[in-house]
Amino acid sequence: MKQPVMALRRRLGVVLGVGALLVAGPPAALRAQQVRPAVVVQIAGANLYLNIGSDSGVRAGDTLSVRRSATTAVIGRASVIAATSGSSVITPVGTPWPATRGDTLFITTGNPAVPVAITARERPAAAFGSQVPAAPSMRVDGSFALEYSASHSTSIGLGTDPARSTYDVQIPSVRGRTTIVSGSGNSTFNLSLRAQQRSGPQGLFDKATSVRIYEARFDQRAGPLDVSIGRFYSDFDHASGFWDGASVRANLSRALSAGVAGGYEPEQGNEMFSADVPKYAAFVGLNTGTGSTRFVSDLSYHHTMPKDGALERSVAEFSFRLYTNGFTLTQTIEASPPLPGAKWRRSRFIVNASLPVGTGVIVYASAVSDKPPALDTSFTLPLPRRERVSGGLSYSSPGGRVYADLNGTVNDPRDQDKGYAGGGMLSLPKILGPVGFSVYGSYFTYSVNDGITASPAFDYRRGSTSLRLGYEFLTNSAPGYTATANGGTLRISQNISSRINWVLQATVRTGDHERSTNGYSSFQIRF
Repeated sequence: MKQPVMALRRRLGVVLGVGALLVAGPPAALRAQQVRPAVVVQIAGANLYLNIGSDSGVRAGDTLSVRRSATTAVIGRASVIAATSGSSVITPVGTPWPATRGDTLFITTGNPAVPVAITARERPAAAFGSQVPAAPSMRVDGSFALEYSASHSTSIGLGTDPARSTYDVQIPSVRGRTTIVSGSGNSTFNLSLRAQQRSGPQGLFDKATSVRIYEARFDQRAGPLDVSIGRFYSDFDHASGFWDGASVRANLSRALSAGVAGGYEPEQGNEMFSADVPKYAAFVGLNTGTGSTRFVSDLSYHHTMPKDGALERSVAEFSFRLYTNGFTLTQTIEASPPLPGAKWRRSRFIVNASLPVGTGVIVYASAVSDKPPALDTSFTLPLPRRERVSGGLSYSSPGGRVYADLNGTVNDPRDQDKGYAGGGMLSLPKILGPVGFSVYGSYFTYSVNDGITASPAFDYRRGSTSLRLGYEFLTNSAPGYTATANGGTLRISQNISSRINWVLQATVRTGDHERSTNGYSSFQIRF
């Protein structure tokens, strides 16, 4: 039984590794107070998916400063609602700013030197009896977008008589978000949703018509209490994140807070309300520091009580973040029993660190050990422990005219089929005035598989119009076959006015076992 499981694990590792290289992009320095490029790889409602994550210092609960280029002014703030090693999900904070799929945003990881807007997790608590000063009037802002995506692809199997299959998918969609803030700033309502109509073959989680509500929450601050009601994302819940319910947080002092949450987990895709998975949580947080030193820590407990014979799940997590004189150290330890009634054991351990060693130079390292618990009684294949040790060096020149990164990773270092990966990135935002150039390349090997990927791209900006032309190469070798693919992307973005943006993007990929053409367009209005 061990051999089939190991074989499947190796195949899954190769597939996930290739996918991560294609999507994740270059890791950067950890939580550095410097501007870093990040590509918007997908948009879902008000949420943006970036190609950098915890390996680059982006952590759930952070607030990011967002710029259009490395040297321009901040256009807005964003809260990180979820982060994996190579990707993250962010949502705008306060006044929204325009973004479309394929955009390159320049963000400052870690907490800004002057935190204009920060999340509930890291917001300094209001002491008992204190009040937030009143603002003159209510504020309403948001955005509305019409999107259309289409894909035509042909997959060609392996072997002497390969099977051929063709898929055509079209997805028109509407997405919108709005934020309403009371004049005093104590009451806030956020709504974010996406409605789409899909035509073409459907997978396990695909529906012809779907309406996904990512956020529909009402937040109220009353002296030392912060109350959230509705559908919201909890940055204390790293197992799932989304809740249909309520959360209450008491700010016990300027540094200490505690709270509880109760409710249900939404259905797959955040569509309909479901009472199948009740859950509750309790948490306590510490946020203290002066000058250039800051310490943030939290301890939380979560418990789910699913119906229909599925397994209950308990999770306890402790994490801390230390920032002092440019040095950062973050650690997360999670414990949970593999099965109800079993002994508790460590299920997740993550440690990240970064250190400036010169003008614009930062070295960083991370170690991850993750053993996901069993999901339910019908999921019989055990999830393997995933381990990774990585490190690298980043350089950003004064003025942000040059950015470079070199990184290396060892996957499953204690496994007999351990794998290695190395990558690098060079970005020249203004190589020839309005023309920018960037290139990313990597090499990976895992068990008997290895591969190379390279992605150079040119960017051109003139006035309110931006143009991107990119190329992608990928090769993956294994016993019995070698798969090679080449692709190109053309993207045009036009700011018709300060509130209206239009985007058109086309991608073509051809290879030994895949041929595809993808198109995407977006028309967005901000208010």
